[in-house]
Amino acid sequence: MVRLAYFLTPVFLKYFLFGVVGVIIAVTLLLFVILIIHKLHVEHRELLLRKLKDRYTVTVSVRMLESSARIDKPEHPPEYEALGDVLIDMMVNVTGAMTDQLRAIAREYGIVGHYRERLGSRSWVRRYRAVEKLGFLKLPELKPIYRSLLDRENDPHVVTKAIWALSLIAHGEDLPLINRFLTDSCFASSKYRSYIYTNVIRALRERGEEGIFLEFLAGWMGEEAVSVILKKDIIEACGAEGLYAAKETIIAYFKRFHDVPEMRISCIRALEKICAGDAHPLIAEGLRDSDWRVRAVAAKDAHICPEEIIEPLEQALYDRNYHVRINAAQALKQMGERGLAVLTRNIRSDDRFVRDVAYYVLAEKAYA
Repeated sequence: MVRLAYFLTPVFLKYFLFGVVGVIIAVTLLLFVILIIHKLHVEHRELLLRKLKDRYTVTVSVRMLESSARIDKPEHPPEYEALGDVLIDMMVNVTGAMTDQLRAIAREYGIVGHYRERLGSRSWVRRYRAVEKLGFLKLPELKPIYRSLLDRENDPHVVTKAIWALSLIAHGEDLPLINRFLTDSCFASSKYRSYIYTNVIRALRERGEEGIFLEFLAGWMGEEAVSVILKKDIIEACGAEGLYAAKETIIAYFKRFHDVPEMRISCIRALEKICAGDAHPLIAEGLRDSDWRVRAVAAKDAHICPEEIIEPLEQALYDRNYHVRINAAQALKQMGERGLAVLTRNIRSDDRFVRDVAYYVLAEKAYA
């Protein structure tokens, strides 16, 4: 009890608090010093990388012109990073034989081997960066590595990046593996799935294998293993890539999935992008759809149709949904004199909402 009473005395508590404050100040100063050292280290590394990139940019450019020109072989990680970044940056701006030259340099100077070693790192960040760098190089011989990585990798960030890398060099036999991951709606976003298939379509087209993709696309229509959500995103990718050869298949999807508004929306959007004239029947049908979202998308894209669509668009001005009305008015505005005449006539409509929409769009046209 006596010792406890001593520890509770004001004098002891004062010195104890002084000690605690002193420790806090010391730790804070230590962290501040570490922060400064780390900042200086990062700045030094960035400066070093910048100098290395400048040097490799010159030497690689000379090598592209003269095959006998020498490039200093990387020996340390920053040198591998710098040379890899230079090769990737250059590949974005060249095509054909020059791209093959850059890939040959990546193989010859150990860039591929450097990043392949990092795929075995315990850090998911290092594995992620390694897959990303290798993916940008688009090396066909790395496909087995990506497939193996997808079988054993547990980190979702690395998995999504490995699928991306595989999509850039994909063949027909890779599509079932890609679908195995993408058909899970919780795995990634709709935008990511569509992006992956734009890469797939582009890779197959570059090799003249567009027909293989079209066969898969037609087969997936009735395949339950491929989710409807993924099918919708693949249709979106066809539109984004302007895959005109998929026109008939997209129309077949529109008819097959008549009870799925999201699919009908994607089909209308895709056809609007790849073949404006052929989209007319789907847009006309879409304006009569029971789901307002389909009607709104159809009205938005209706300006690409022949003038026969003007009458259905005028009827859409009286739709019960505001988005459909405003999209129909905007489409009429883009259809020339006949469309503007419809809007002018409806300024005197008995429906107050129609009058407001027509007046708003015409005023917008006048101030444009």
